Amino acid sequence: MKSVFDSSFKYTPSFETDVRKTFQRVRRREGRSPVRLEVMPSQHVTQVAVLPLEHFKRPRAE
Repeated sequence: MKSVFDSSFKYTPSFETDVRKTFQRVRRREGRSPVRLEVMPSQHVTQVAVLPLEHFKRPRAE
């Protein structure tokens, strides 16, 4: 990794950075394929329900 003090270091502002392209470049450099999620048969998969915010609101007492 280059240091900030290295003369060949080039600063790139965050608004000019494309994170997706950066990760693709690193994967190509390392010769790795994109990360895949694999579930082994012995692993338990949990389902998660997403509830609307109104579900948690309590009715107001008048």
